[in-house]
Amino acid sequence: MAIKAPSRPILLAVIAASLLAFGQAAVESSESSTKGQDIAIRSQTATDDAMSNALKANKLQFNRLVDLYQTDKRRVWRRTDGSLIPFETAEYKDLLKKVGLEGLTGDSALWMPRPYDADIVERAKGLNAFTAYQYHGIFFRTPTTIFWSWEPQFRQTVWKDYFYAPVEPLIKDGDIWWPRSHHHGDLYRSSKLVASLDQYPAHWLNATPGKRIAECVYRQLEIRWYLRLCKS
Repeated sequence: MAIKAPSRPILLAVIAASLLAFGQAAVESSESSTKGQDIAIRSQTATDDAMSNALKANKLQFNRLVDLYQTDKRRVWRRTDGSLIPFETAEYKDLLKKVGLEGLTGDSALWMPRPYDADIVERAKGLNAFTAYQYHGIFFRTPTTIFWSWEPQFRQTVWKDYFYAPVEPLIKDGDIWWPRSHHHGDLYRSSKLVASLDQYPAHWLNATPGKRIAECVYRQLEIRWYLRLCKS
């Protein structure tokens, strides 16, 4: 069944407006301090509400992109003669253009049924985690990479995108947890969940100047859909 395209590429328009704002007020601070007070500086990426609304308005397209990824009908990158080259179907590229996305990448985790059970090592035998696309978590890349050069504590590349988990993730102690390792069966990877990604987490801005630490924080939109804000 053909998917009806939205009348406007909502997310792309949001990103364009966001980048226009980038050249104006770079920093908006509700609290600022060098003496231990909380610091809140707004991200110049698209707002949570705008991205959430774009997901809702284009849910058929997002779900179709999930299908294409999981069935390997589209591969963003395919190895040829030892090199990585783009390999994208016409449908895949058309869907990306309609919803204003740059591409999809997987997390190479195995989000199998019951991903937190201790027998995952046994159940994952024979699977190649890098090519088991039907079990990958999926990142939906948006064109919002920004380099913040004016914050001494925070001179890092920043981006904001979507994350889809094939099964409902474990939420514990304010973190989202990835499946148990298919190598050793341990829970080993988690990320912080926050109420909003419109402002950078205080601990990012209170970090030691010049110390670059990569991290992503998440906000849950639906059971399997999240927003992600990262620095590297």
